[in-house]
Amino acid sequence: MRELKHHLKKAELYGLLMKKYEYVDPALHMHYYQKHFYHTQEVDRLYRMKHHWGAHPGAAYPTGAYSAPMGSGWRDSSSSAT
Repeated sequence: MRELKHHLKKAELYGLLMKKYEYVDPALHMHYYQKHFYHTQEVDRLYRMKHHWGAHPGAAYPTGAYSAPMGSGWRDSSSSAT
């Protein structure tokens, strides 16, 4: 959990710095963009590990059947369309 918080803070910081230098200094913008991207990827990786999503980094949903909460408005294939 500590590692996840660390990467979240860094991703936010570098995201702000990236935006600050976007039109002022392209070299600094790219520098902070790369740092932001790295920490964002780490947040995603750690989140997936914590929640046991997919066997590989590109998996879009958790392994196993996905079920939406009751009353969420989602319909499964067995519900009738109205």
